Amino acid sequence: MTMGIIVLAAALVFLAMTPVKPHAGLISFIILLFLRPNDLIPAVAAVPFVKMALGVTLLSVVLHWSRYQVIFLQLPHIKALLCFLMAMVASVPFSFWPGASFQTSVDFLKVVLLYFLIINLLTSPREVNQFLWAMLICACVLAVSAVRRYFAGEFEMAGIRIAGLVGGSFGDPNDLALSFVMLIPLAYFMSGASQSSIGKLALWSILLALTLGVIAAQSRGGFLGLGLVLLLIVKQSHHRLAASVLLGVLLIVVVFLAPDGSFGRISSIADYEEDESAVGRLIAWKAGLRMFADNPAFGVGAGVFEVAYGQAYRPEGVRGKWIAPHSSYVQVLAETGLLGFICFLSIIVISIKHLWLARQSTAHEQNEQDLDRLVKLNKGITVGIWGFLACAAFLSQAYAWLFNITIALSIVVNRQIVEQVEFAHSVHRTSDTDHQTAG
Repeated sequence: MTMGIIVLAAALVFLAMTPVKPHAGLISFIILLFLRPNDLIPAVAAVPFVKMALGVTLLSVVLHWSRYQVIFLQLPHIKALLCFLMAMVASVPFSFWPGASFQTSVDFLKVVLLYFLIINLLTSPREVNQFLWAMLICACVLAVSAVRRYFAGEFEMAGIRIAGLVGGSFGDPNDLALSFVMLIPLAYFMSGASQSSIGKLALWSILLALTLGVIAAQSRGGFLGLGLVLLLIVKQSHHRLAASVLLGVLLIVVVFLAPDGSFGRISSIADYEEDESAVGRLIAWKAGLRMFADNPAFGVGAGVFEVAYGQAYRPEGVRGKWIAPHSSYVQVLAETGLLGFICFLSIIVISIKHLWLARQSTAHEQNEQDLDRLVKLNKGITVGIWGFLACAAFLSQAYAWLFNITIALSIVVNRQIVEQVEFAHSVHRTSDTDHQTAG
């Protein structure tokens, strides 16, 4: 209860700052999304704080409309996103439960709104940095709670796994691990960009907590994603040997701190035939492919995989009427058909391509502090997306907040890199002109 009050108070303080500093509304949103005071304070369980934060932030944008000049609808990422939304809407008439698919489509409009707010409100490196710190601190709270629960033996999931501190996107341990995997690269590259010793220490502490959080979550998909992001962090680093040593030390500390038996479930990856959970995933994937084969154009309806499985695709003799798709790719393919699947992949491909192009544009630029920080954030976001792609093969997170927040951040960071490069070029041209005039 006490923690919930602190969380809610912090979120409301930032929300109160929104009329003066509109991006503070996004920080309030992050606090409410990650730490969900509704789950911590029973008296306010029904209050839609996340929607309120989005609404107040949007109102602030409307009141200061003249400040915002980003051409939202012309961004290729947004075109793909809107096409994905249209595919979700198109699935409604063919859905096993049209009402639920319609509601899923309406809920996804909030994601589109969040893109609009992030792209328009995070207009400077400082604002981006504050937003990222808010995410990392909130994720660290969740990670520390997960580790504490694991050490205390509070296994609420089937008596063998911890549950998240709060519900929503951070209640299931697999989803929790995915979130940590996506944020670990950001913590690492932000530490490299930080000019403060205290900042570096804080970010490495967060990095340790998030890594331990993945282990505590006992998610095999999360562990595979963790391995991938650590390899990509080394690959993306300028000083690969130093990065390897630092991450090696981090892993040694993680292994030392992890309680006995932490890696038992993870080591069962190779023996998936003997694991009921893994077998259930294979059943879900096969059912999802059958759904797509029967409904290739529009799928079985956005958000109703479990309903379709229970009504028409559950194999005979298999226990349990409902089952999740256990893969974002199977989820999108089965629920929205080929059109939705192409749009979903397009969002990812466009984002990774533009992140790479933004980095390439800085290849011949001088090592200016703001630009160097943005390039490191670019790398952190890139590796985080790859981490999502690895974990998403085993988790149903196609419509998740954090994935879409990361894509929106990629747009913001790329835009600021381009602005920094263009400014540097204009300064050079002016300098050259002055020299020619003087000569």
